[in-house]
Amino acid sequence: MLIDARTLPDHKTIEADLCIIGAGVAGLTLAREFAGTSTEVVILESGGERPADDTQNLARGDVTGQSYFALDDACKRAVGGTSWAWNIDRPDGATGVRLRSLDAIDFMERPEIPYSGWPIEKADLDPYYTAAHALFNLGPYDYTASHWGQSFEAPPISFPDTDVETTIYQFGDASLFRDQYGREAAAASNVRLLTNATTTELTTNDAGTWVSGVEAKTLTGRSLRVMASTVVVAAGGIQTPRLLLLSNRSRPNGLGNDHDLVGRFFMEHLHTSTGYPSGGWFIPSDPEQFQRYALYRMHKTNGTVILGYLKLSHETLRREGLPNYCTELRPTTDGHWRKHTSDGYKALRHLFLGMRDRRPVEHPVRAAATAASGAPDIARIAYHKLRKRFHQHVGTQTPAAESYRLFQMTEQVPNPESRVQIGTEKDALGQPRAQLHWQLQPLDTRSIQRSQQLLDRAVRRAGIGRVHVASIDSIKRESVRGGYHHMGTTRMSRTPQDGVVDETCKIHGVDNAYIAGSSVFPTAGCANPTLTIAALSLRLADHLKTKLEM
Repeated sequence: MLIDARTLPDHKTIEADLCIIGAGVAGLTLAREFAGTSTEVVILESGGERPADDTQNLARGDVTGQSYFALDDACKRAVGGTSWAWNIDRPDGATGVRLRSLDAIDFMERPEIPYSGWPIEKADLDPYYTAAHALFNLGPYDYTASHWGQSFEAPPISFPDTDVETTIYQFGDASLFRDQYGREAAAASNVRLLTNATTTELTTNDAGTWVSGVEAKTLTGRSLRVMASTVVVAAGGIQTPRLLLLSNRSRPNGLGNDHDLVGRFFMEHLHTSTGYPSGGWFIPSDPEQFQRYALYRMHKTNGTVILGYLKLSHETLRREGLPNYCTELRPTTDGHWRKHTSDGYKALRHLFLGMRDRRPVEHPVRAAATAASGAPDIARIAYHKLRKRFHQHVGTQTPAAESYRLFQMTEQVPNPESRVQIGTEKDALGQPRAQLHWQLQPLDTRSIQRSQQLLDRAVRRAGIGRVHVASIDSIKRESVRGGYHHMGTTRMSRTPQDGVVDETCKIHGVDNAYIAGSSVFPTAGCANPTLTIAALSLRLADHLKTKLEM
């Protein structure tokens, strides 16, 4: 049943077996596993069936440290959660979501990566990854270039050494969670999906070892309480720790926070701006010849949309002491990379802007000499601009890509000082807002540069071109941005001293409360978190069934 909480009587109490807080990917995946069973399920969703300004405003918060997106833009409060932000154009016209499992090495303890290691192995998730593929209507649970290259009759790049390899991403349909799965779950007779119900607190017994109630409010001033034998918080990597920190009546530091770990270890996937030197470029030695590597262009094959990425091998990561890394090759025909790598072009632009703005030009003679020496690059840039405009004007096919921007996803090293805390400003419900202090470490920026260097060496040895490698200064100056992937703030661990939840995703020290979502990730890997969120939610569902359906 789909219920707008604003229509309920004030101070309504609802009883259930399972209360799920959040109707995003984690919450809906979990709820679907109980649809049609004897377990009475209540889902509390802060937003409505679509995102709205008033509920989105509840997600606002302060950002300090590394520059980051506005927090109310970085998550979506509505049935379907973050799926409302998925916006990849698939070749079949659908809106897609980029999906891939984590690697086996991502679950391992790596001495070179501080705070690494999960209390479970990838093999523990493999059956649930397979089930998650069915959830997203994907192809086989296989990300090897050998499988998809053969299926697609498109060979991967052949590298003479083992530093770099090809992996595959699959692209699901973004509409499933926001348009279908919420309504399907709510249609079950044992499921009540309450919209516009923002959870404000988890109340507990005096010892703080049992969640006795879930308090929620509407923006129209009504309150309600859910009493359930099991509670799962699936509110995302920022709002989940915020809720635990605000639930502090019995535990002054917040629920599950006896060791000051709730909110710590906030991680993102590190992207670099593709239009700047820090993003890096791959420049093929023969653009026409490189066109035969169709595996690196998004295509639909055997009903599945795929795209080949380049990534560092596990052996290389271990040898170099690097966090995980992969990159998409995004084609460009405008010679844009030369603008940022040619001293001649930069000198000419310096002179031009000075004349245009009628201001003194620093070292004009030196700049003119540098521009003159860079005349060949300047001519190529002009040629590519004119060629692109010509093809756009006459409507002919765009020429083969002259270079490829690197769209990189680099794993952020876990850092306890990168964290979510409670701020001083309050939202419309009187709740203190979240405050994000995103912090990077020297290894984070060094790893981006070193990964580009290894990629450059590999493509040179393969004889297919070269990579323009960014300087550390340019990576820092042009800033690393995230990917709207909020991970690590309630990390999974074997002991309470090392994390917030155990290997079943139960909060340490709290007998009936669990967390679903990427906030439980101890490390981030380099793959988008969505498929792993779904796999962990399916695994959690199996665990809870043994308790709730006895």
